[in-house]
Amino acid sequence: MMLLLYTSRDLVDSTVATIHVKRGTEIRLGSSEEIQGREWMEATLADGSKGYVLGPSARGHTSPVQGEDHETTVANVAEDADCSAEAVPIPSKLWICPKCDVEVALRYGKKRVCFLGHRVEEEMSFSTGLTCGLGLGVALAIATQMSSVIGKSIADLVINFLLLAVFVAPIVFLVRSLMAFQKPGPAKRLALGFLGIFLGSAIVLAVVLYGIGKLGWHPGIT
Repeated sequence: MMLLLYTSRDLVDSTVATIHVKRGTEIRLGSSEEIQGREWMEATLADGSKGYVLGPSARGHTSPVQGEDHETTVANVAEDADCSAEAVPIPSKLWICPKCDVEVALRYGKKRVCFLGHRVEEEMSFSTGLTCGLGLGVALAIATQMSSVIGKSIADLVINFLLLAVFVAPIVFLVRSLMAFQKPGPAKRLALGFLGIFLGSAIVLAVVLYGIGKLGWHPGIT
């Protein structure tokens, strides 16, 4: 992914255009300001083009010019073969890279990775994460009733896979939520969604353990 220069500090307005800043382009960064929870920095390209860049993205995509003042930097990300320096419509969606702690603008259909190849995540609310976690229980309940339709062997395979997910998910997403909470930038916004998935899957796990321990229920375990 390239560094994006926005003509306005607005990620919602579809009329806002962006410029893909090519590798090696000099860019002078100015003052920063937080608007609607996002840090924006004034930026000027060597050709005189002016606009705004997202602060975390600018810091992750540029490096200082040797011998110049600290405000002059150079875009250091790889170029996309299909991008030009002309204004293009704003990308359709913003994603977050948990490892780089930056927002990544991706158009629909693009591979969901950041400029370093890390997998990016979609921000979700706590309630959405909770629903996803509880969804494991719904899927498990449906699978236990499907043996007569898809066959016992296939149903057992599906149930055992879901049981594995139920046991692993609470640990995985608790760790991910704690790691996200420690991030200073955009990745911190992923924490609530991860926490919701943790709580939802933990509730499902508690119900499964209760069923196994108290009711002697052993779904799909052969």
